[in-house]
Amino acid sequence: MSSAAPLLVQPLRLAGPGDQRLVTGPLAAAPGWSRARTPDGGVRFTSPCRIAVITGSGPPDRPGIWSVHGYTSAGSEPLWRALFGSGTPAEITAAFTTVLVDGLRSGHRDYLHGGPNHRPGTPASVLADRGWRPAQGPKGFHDQVAPDGSAVYRHRVGHQPADAEVAGLAPPAWPRRPGACSLAPLNALPGVRTSPVACRSTRSCAPPSPSAPPSPWNA
Repeated sequence: MSSAAPLLVQPLRLAGPGDQRLVTGPLAAAPGWSRARTPDGGVRFTSPCRIAVITGSGPPDRPGIWSVHGYTSAGSEPLWRALFGSGTPAEITAAFTTVLVDGLRSGHRDYLHGGPNHRPGTPASVLADRGWRPAQGPKGFHDQVAPDGSAVYRHRVGHQPADAEVAGLAPPAWPRRPGACSLAPLNALPGVRTSPVACRSTRSCAPPSPSAPPSPWNA
């Protein structure tokens, strides 16, 4: 679909990139998170335990790409990632980053099964309830198309080794096109299990629970 094609968007706040302060404000106020400038004039936020890094490219008046990377430990290779294009409404990016920051406080236990913020079901079932219909996609993937045809949700069917995507041997398992790849961090998405990583700070990053599922973060 041409990016110049006119679209009627409701609610209005999702009609464009919006105010990037919706993203940066909560991050700047999050206890223990550090803030630094990037060479291109963007901003980078790093969690106290240094296993989550959120980067916005370009100056605030020209919204660029927001990228989120998760690590098993500081200085390691990224274990998972999420990208939000320049046209992604700030409300969507902020929903993802806000839940990520909140999840680190409890080691994501609040968002796992039995936690107060756990959501039953799957991303596909949530979208189906809102009128997203199945569509023919590439072999090995499940596609759903928005009611107005302006967006596609896709996830890989079957097992994908955790290291395959990181090594560039397989495409992302949970993309949403165009714009944002997800409305919430993986630990908040229904049906996605994550494993918290230990951190020294107890205010903004909590250590893992002995009963936490053993599967690694994967995006």
